[in-house]
Amino acid sequence: MEENDEEGMLFKIDYEKAYDRLEWSFIDKELDCLNLGKSFKRRIKIFYRDISSSVINNGWATKSFKISRGVRQGCPLSPYLFILCAKIFSSIITKEPLIAGINVNENNIKKSQLAEDTTHFLDGKLNTLEKVLSIMEEFKIVSGLKANYDKCEIAPLGALRRLGLNYTVPNNIRIIK
Repeated sequence: MEENDEEGMLFKIDYEKAYDRLEWSFIDKELDCLNLGKSFKRRIKIFYRDISSSVINNGWATKSFKISRGVRQGCPLSPYLFILCAKIFSSIITKEPLIAGINVNENNIKKSQLAEDTTHFLDGKLNTLEKVLSIMEEFKIVSGLKANYDKCEIAPLGALRRLGLNYTVPNNIRIIK
């Protein structure tokens, strides 16, 4: 990008309480779409539905309370369920024609994802970033996943890194120099 004087940016998304916020109805719909079968889905529900928990602090346990959404952090299955749901968001971004990625060796790249760590490769234009943010807000309504904009970051690439952004970044997202 530097040699061709192209513009681009990395947009790292931090999800607020990523595992805790996933809506069970969204997980159910994703499992249905994957056609994994009723038996598999029933087993998943055993781990995540109609459960309660309590908090231990300094050796004292609170009264138990019902868990109404989310997947347990630390449970070996949770990252996989999260990935299944987050891949829907990534798929929407990848297929959206108004969102341009960056070109690397003649391949257009738009995202990288590892569990709850999501980075989008964007062309650096304000309208592209705004479209991603708009889709994120729509996705939050159905999935429960919410971006923590205080921890999201943008890293300008290529000419954009040298020249700087010529617009104000929405939601006070931090820009890495």
